[in-house]
Amino acid sequence: MKFIHLGDLHIGRTFESRPMLEDQIHILEQVLNLAKERQPDFVLIAGDIYDRSVPREEAIAIYNDFITELVIDYKIPVYAISGNHDSTTRLEGLNTLLKKSGYHICGNLKNPLEKIELEDEYGPLDLYMMPYKDMHGARALFEITDTKDHTETVRQMVADIPKDSRRKILTAHNYFGAQGESMEESDSERRITIGGEDLIDVSVLDDFHYVALGHLHKAQRVGREGVRYAGSLLKYSASEADHKKAITWVEMDGAGEIQIELIPVDLKRDLKKVKGTFSELIQTDFLAKKDDFLAITLTDPERTDNAYARLSQLYPNIIGLTWETIEGDYELHVDQDAIRKADTRKLFSDFFQDKNNRAMNEAEQTFMDEIFRELEVEL
Repeated sequence: MKFIHLGDLHIGRTFESRPMLEDQIHILEQVLNLAKERQPDFVLIAGDIYDRSVPREEAIAIYNDFITELVIDYKIPVYAISGNHDSTTRLEGLNTLLKKSGYHICGNLKNPLEKIELEDEYGPLDLYMMPYKDMHGARALFEITDTKDHTETVRQMVADIPKDSRRKILTAHNYFGAQGESMEESDSERRITIGGEDLIDVSVLDDFHYVALGHLHKAQRVGREGVRYAGSLLKYSASEADHKKAITWVEMDGAGEIQIELIPVDLKRDLKKVKGTFSELIQTDFLAKKDDFLAITLTDPERTDNAYARLSQLYPNIIGLTWETIEGDYELHVDQDAIRKADTRKLFSDFFQDKNNRAMNEAEQTFMDEIFRELEVEL
């Protein structure tokens, strides 16, 4: 069995109001070229197809063209789940019709987990779908009342899956980690929950031969080689400047053994961190490619008047400009995605404490917890 594992496409994303649709078309064309050349058995998309729950028309058109070419022109099935950025209802809208064409999307978490039965030359293979749902909602769906621990919740969600030799794949969108390892996050990942709840120990997924994850934007394994985040195909924040973006190609043999190949992609516009004096950067030969997204750090001992405006004439896609040696002095500070990662519950608690000179009592805390859960579902 050979397949492509994708995640976090975020189609429709803008970079500080700069559209990235052309960049996304460019990268999806590379996925299509790879699929046409190697003819995988299927393509897996592990959530965050769009960047917002109500995507723009242009974003929908780009994704529709991508899926149409895969399933209609190349006859390659696509199996996808929703992520925390997606609207489950919108994604599943035409599922009954699209299944017949080879496109299947699981937008809403189901009890038991939705299973798709596949087969190759080695025999049967089961694909299980775990789209994003907040842990509170997942516990309600699976009628889990004896714990609020995330790891134990997922353990019970997969408890009924047969523990036999039959090959199994799971695709999920959530925050998993392994004991003794730290996962590499980035500023462009929206908090998976409001309030900074703990990650899920990936050991609960040991019975799956391959786990195709979405949410973290860096391609990385989680514990063992057969559990992986595909990562995003584009760089969506300055914290991703050093990421090596790639398409994850997976091959599984009859025993469920996995071989991984990360196939590098070509970026239409790269994202780079650049450091130097104003006089160095203003030279036309300082950077060969002027339209890349740039997070610039100026090393001058004093501010240069209108530095951002003057540099923007040469570099149109500056996403951040700071001075290294001038503390607290910023001409431009963007990367608003970092704000999304703030612990909202703690921020509100601090605000309440500051305004009322006391901490919230138990009843107030319970009330706000419910508000945060409702907000999380809407997001």
